[in-house]
Amino acid sequence: LAAWLRSAPGLSDVAVGELLASPGPLCEGALRHYVAAFELDDLPIERAIRKVLGSFRLPGEAQKIGRVMEAFADVFFAHGGALAASDARSAGAAFVLAFAVVMLNTDAHNANVKEKMTFGQFVENNANLNDGANFEERTLRRIFDDVTSYEI
Repeated sequence: LAAWLRSAPGLSDVAVGELLASPGPLCEGALRHYVAAFELDDLPIERAIRKVLGSFRLPGEAQKIGRVMEAFADVFFAHGGALAASDARSAGAAFVLAFAVVMLNTDAHNANVKEKMTFGQFVENNANLNDGANFEERTLRRIFDDVTSYEI
Protein backbone atom coordinates (compact mmCIF):
# COMPACT_ATOMS: atom_id res chain seq x y z
CA LEU A 1 0.00 0.00 0.00
CA ALA A 2 2.76 2.45 0.94
CA ALA A 3 4.64 1.85 -2.32
CA TRP A 4 1.45 2.29 -4.32
CA LEU A 5 0.63 5.57 -2.52
CA ARG A 6 4.09 6.91 -3.40
CA SER A 7 4.01 5.89 -7.04
CA ALA A 8 0.42 5.86 -8.31
CA PRO A 9 -0.16 8.75 -10.72
CA GLY A 10 -2.99 11.19 -10.14
CA LEU A 11 -3.59 10.56 -6.44
CA SER A 12 -4.75 13.58 -4.47
CA ASP A 13 -2.16 14.83 -1.95
CA VAL A 14 -5.02 15.51 0.44
CA ALA A 15 -6.45 11.98 0.10
CA VAL A 16 -3.02 10.40 0.62
CA GLY A 17 -2.51 12.47 3.78
CA GLU A 18 -5.94 11.60 5.13
CA LEU A 19 -5.39 7.90 4.52
CA LEU A 20 -1.91 7.78 6.01
CA ALA A 21 -3.01 9.75 9.09
CA SER A 22 -6.09 7.63 9.75
CA PRO A 23 -6.24 5.36 12.81
CA GLY A 24 -6.08 1.61 12.57
CA PRO A 25 -3.43 -1.01 11.93
CA LEU A 26 -3.60 -0.92 8.13
CA CYS A 27 -3.16 2.85 7.85
CA GLU A 28 -0.60 3.04 10.64
CA GLY A 29 1.47 0.27 9.04
CA ALA A 30 1.22 1.94 5.66
CA LEU A 31 2.33 5.25 7.21
CA ARG A 32 5.43 3.71 8.78
CA HIS A 33 6.40 1.94 5.54
CA TYR A 34 5.70 5.12 3.58
CA VAL A 35 8.01 7.20 5.80
CA ALA A 36 10.67 4.46 5.91
CA ALA A 37 10.89 4.53 2.11
CA PHE A 38 12.48 8.00 2.17
CA GLU A 39 16.25 8.50 2.39
CA LEU A 40 16.48 10.61 5.55
CA ASP A 41 19.74 9.43 7.10
CA ASP A 42 21.85 12.52 6.48
CA LEU A 43 19.14 15.15 6.82
CA PRO A 44 18.47 17.33 9.84
CA ILE A 45 15.01 16.81 11.27
CA GLU A 46 13.37 19.87 9.70
CA ARG A 47 14.59 18.95 6.22
CA ALA A 48 13.57 15.33 6.69
CA ILE A 49 10.08 16.49 7.68
CA ARG A 50 10.00 18.77 4.64
CA LYS A 51 10.97 15.87 2.38
CA VAL A 52 8.29 13.54 3.73
CA LEU A 53 5.53 16.15 3.96
CA GLY A 54 6.33 17.34 0.45
CA SER A 55 4.80 14.13 -0.83
CA PHE A 56 1.32 14.57 0.66
CA ARG A 57 -0.83 17.15 2.43
CA LEU A 58 -0.71 16.92 6.22
CA PRO A 59 -4.26 16.93 7.63
CA GLY A 60 -5.13 19.78 9.98
CA GLU A 61 -6.52 17.70 12.84
CA ALA A 62 -4.12 17.49 15.81
CA GLN A 63 -4.60 13.73 16.31
CA LYS A 64 -3.77 13.06 12.67
CA ILE A 65 -0.74 15.35 12.78
CA GLY A 66 0.35 13.50 15.91
CA ARG A 67 0.07 10.10 14.23
CA VAL A 68 2.13 11.26 11.26
CA MET A 69 4.80 12.93 13.39
CA GLU A 70 5.03 9.94 15.72
CA ALA A 71 5.59 7.57 12.80
CA PHE A 72 8.07 10.00 11.29
CA ALA A 73 10.01 10.35 14.57
CA ASP A 74 10.12 6.60 15.16
CA VAL A 75 11.51 5.95 11.68
CA PHE A 76 13.85 8.96 11.76
CA PHE A 77 15.30 8.06 15.16
CA ALA A 78 15.56 4.32 14.46
CA HIS A 79 17.41 4.88 11.20
CA GLY A 80 19.89 7.29 12.72
CA GLY A 81 18.63 10.56 11.29
CA ALA A 82 21.05 13.45 11.57
CA LEU A 83 19.41 14.60 14.81
CA ALA A 84 19.16 11.25 16.57
CA ALA A 85 22.69 10.75 17.84
CA SER A 86 23.48 14.31 18.86
CA ASP A 87 20.27 15.76 20.23
CA ALA A 88 17.18 13.62 20.68
CA ARG A 89 17.59 11.18 23.52
CA SER A 90 14.75 8.97 22.33
CA ALA A 91 12.17 8.51 19.60
CA GLY A 92 9.75 10.20 22.00
CA ALA A 93 11.94 13.29 22.18
CA ALA A 94 12.29 13.27 18.38
CA PHE A 95 8.46 13.15 18.20
CA VAL A 96 8.14 16.19 20.46
CA LEU A 97 10.61 18.10 18.32
CA ALA A 98 8.98 17.00 15.06
CA PHE A 99 5.60 18.19 16.32
CA ALA A 100 7.20 21.48 17.40
CA VAL A 101 8.57 21.92 13.86
CA VAL A 102 5.07 21.54 12.41
CA MET A 103 3.62 24.00 14.94
CA LEU A 104 6.42 26.49 14.23
CA ASN A 105 5.72 26.19 10.52
CA THR A 106 2.03 26.94 11.11
CA ASP A 107 2.85 29.88 13.35
CA ALA A 108 5.37 31.34 10.91
CA HIS A 109 3.40 30.92 7.69
CA ASN A 110 -0.29 31.15 8.59
CA ALA A 111 -1.60 34.63 7.83
CA ASN A 112 -4.15 34.28 10.66
CA VAL A 113 -1.35 34.23 13.24
CA LYS A 114 -0.67 37.90 13.90
CA GLU A 115 1.99 37.64 16.63
CA LYS A 116 4.71 35.34 15.36
CA MET A 117 6.74 33.18 17.70
CA THR A 118 10.21 34.46 18.53
CA PHE A 119 13.28 32.28 18.79
CA GLY A 120 13.23 32.74 22.56
CA GLN A 121 9.65 31.51 22.73
CA PHE A 122 10.52 28.52 20.55
CA VAL A 123 13.35 27.62 22.95
CA GLU A 124 11.04 28.07 25.96
CA ASN A 125 8.33 25.94 24.35
CA ASN A 126 10.83 23.11 23.93
CA ALA A 127 12.56 23.41 27.31
CA ASN A 128 13.10 20.13 29.16
CA LEU A 129 11.31 18.14 26.44
CA ASN A 130 14.31 16.03 25.45
CA ASP A 131 13.54 13.34 28.03
CA GLY A 132 13.90 15.95 30.78
CA ALA A 133 16.80 17.84 29.21
CA ASN A 134 16.98 20.67 26.70
CA PHE A 135 17.59 20.28 23.00
CA GLU A 136 20.83 21.90 21.92
CA GLU A 137 20.33 25.61 21.25
CA ARG A 138 22.26 25.41 17.97
CA THR A 139 19.81 22.77 16.77
CA LEU A 140 16.80 24.87 17.78
CA ARG A 141 18.34 27.92 16.08
CA ARG A 142 18.91 26.02 12.85
CA ILE A 143 15.36 24.67 12.92
CA PHE A 144 13.86 28.07 13.73
CA ASP A 145 15.78 29.88 10.99
CA ASP A 146 15.05 27.22 8.36
CA VAL A 147 11.34 26.82 9.12
CA THR A 148 10.59 30.52 9.49
CA SER A 149 12.41 31.24 6.22
CA TYR A 150 11.02 28.39 4.12
CA GLU A 151 7.53 27.00 4.57
CA ILE A 152 7.22 23.24 4.89
